[in-house]
Amino acid sequence: MATSKVDKSEWKRCWHQQQMPAVVDDKIYLIGGLYLENRPMNGSVEVEYHTSPDILVFDFTKDTIASDNGVPYKTIPIPTDKIPVLQNGAFWSISNDKLLLSNGMLQRDLLVSSTDHSSRLNLTREAPLGRKWEYTISTNTWKTIPKNKEAGYSAVKASTTFAKKAKKGFVVNGGRLKANEWRHPVKDWQWALDPEMKIERAGLESMLVFDGQSDEWSLAKLPGWGQNYAGAAVTVEGAGKEGVVVVVGGSRDWDEKDRISLEHVQVYDIASGNWYNQSTTVPSRIGSNSFGFNSEFPDPRTRHCAVTASSPDGSSHNIYIFGGRKANGSLKEDEEVLNDVWVLSLPSFTWTKLDSALGFIPKIDTPCALVGEKYMFALATAPEGVYTSLCSDKMDYQLLDLTTGSWIREFKAGQKYKVPEAIYSIIGGDENGKATLIKPENGFVSKAMGEVFGVQEPGLGKGGSNPGENSKPGSSSDGGGIGAGAIAGIIVGAVALVSIVVVVLWLLRRRKRKRESDVLPHEAENTARVSELYGKEGPVEADGTSTARSGLLSGYGTSSTGHTYPPTELPVGERVIAELGTDGPSHGHWRDVKEPVKDKS
Repeated sequence: MATSKVDKSEWKRCWHQQQMPAVVDDKIYLIGGLYLENRPMNGSVEVEYHTSPDILVFDFTKDTIASDNGVPYKTIPIPTDKIPVLQNGAFWSISNDKLLLSNGMLQRDLLVSSTDHSSRLNLTREAPLGRKWEYTISTNTWKTIPKNKEAGYSAVKASTTFAKKAKKGFVVNGGRLKANEWRHPVKDWQWALDPEMKIERAGLESMLVFDGQSDEWSLAKLPGWGQNYAGAAVTVEGAGKEGVVVVVGGSRDWDEKDRISLEHVQVYDIASGNWYNQSTTVPSRIGSNSFGFNSEFPDPRTRHCAVTASSPDGSSHNIYIFGGRKANGSLKEDEEVLNDVWVLSLPSFTWTKLDSALGFIPKIDTPCALVGEKYMFALATAPEGVYTSLCSDKMDYQLLDLTTGSWIREFKAGQKYKVPEAIYSIIGGDENGKATLIKPENGFVSKAMGEVFGVQEPGLGKGGSNPGENSKPGSSSDGGGIGAGAIAGIIVGAVALVSIVVVVLWLLRRRKRKRESDVLPHEAENTARVSELYGKEGPVEADGTSTARSGLLSGYGTSSTGHTYPPTELPVGERVIAELGTDGPSHGHWRDVKEPVKDKS
């Protein structure tokens, strides 16, 4: 391994960014990404970015206070000659002793030795391109898992999450790199594009699924909602039989210019394999902002982080999102980066802004994770003045108390999560749950989705577009209601029904006139006598039923016209829609068609 030495005596560590977190027994493991160092230079500072060569470990198994002298942590060196340092991938805890690294792309910045940052490593690195790596904590060993043919690619900028109850990991959307990026070191010790291959960035409309029980990967087709880069995915363990995955935000393009509105989120029911595009709501409506979205909704964003906490009684599940990138542009401009905290409460799908959480430095690509039951860990990144003042050479983080909505620096073990007043004042109940708002304002997107959250709906709601529609999340065509084809069908059916009723009434009237003209005088007299004795309905039997003739329409009932056809499995790659009627997929849901893929070791 070739190295070179530089003078690092005056360099100070500043902050880390783009790490991927995994949590095991309240210990946070961070891998990948970069960190920044600076030093004094001619009255100013010189900045240098490094690829992070270590796993950073933060222990929250006991009470911890972040002091001015830094925070306690330890490092585990990565064998960078065998294991790539990645960004924008996935890092999951798949058991109490194993971590799984997958997907993403090579981190492009300077690669230095873990023990000596003055030693720069001259390596030709290989991008993941479908490979995965398993780390065993107890033995500090790595295992390389070769790529396979069917799922032999690595998704970059995907929305990723691991469901503990189902023991499954999900890599949703993202892009695909068809060559090595940042493979070869150059003279400034950053990595260049592979000169032998043209880089192709292909958007993905599929999902990689990892089964932790069989250690197999499979590929599933997504509904036709288009592409999504740099969104955030979380698992809500308490919803559905095996939990649900919720995808929040993102962009439709690699450069993150076409942001996706947070007026809709995408929900995946793990047990059934169905996707839903559900609309969200806010407590009030106060106009629109400069981006053309309703201003009371959270700003559309990418590269934000998210965690989930459920009320003690399980009546609400609250997804906290923090920070992110609001618009494409220079990351050094504070107005481009967000520092707000919003909470999406399920099953009402209601947004609440935690104003008490404002004040933390705006963040982008911040690694965050749930520790204990009531804290969100966020590694300190990009403090103010980092390009004009010297760094402290100290590691730092912040903790968001999910109950009070305040940023703090002290962790207390064993604390239980309570619903913040800002949230239960909107969804009802109290700090322990008892939520009274248990469905979206406009209803669930389908009856099946309501059942996932234990809410029985009489029929389809208006809560967004069904996955069978061609609209994309956040698009103007994403509203709820009935599709144009269905409306046309209803109008035609109504006209036909009115015509039938008119014809029937005309026939009845004609028949009545004919009968009256055929009645003899003595028959009319007898009929009047019967009516006088028994009433208009004629004689009545012992059981209370009339013996009179019931008329032409007797026996006609109202037949059901809404038939639900269960999804039918098709070969991998084909899509299935449950239709109502013949007006096309204006209502229904998608069902994933998945085929297990075995890794070929």
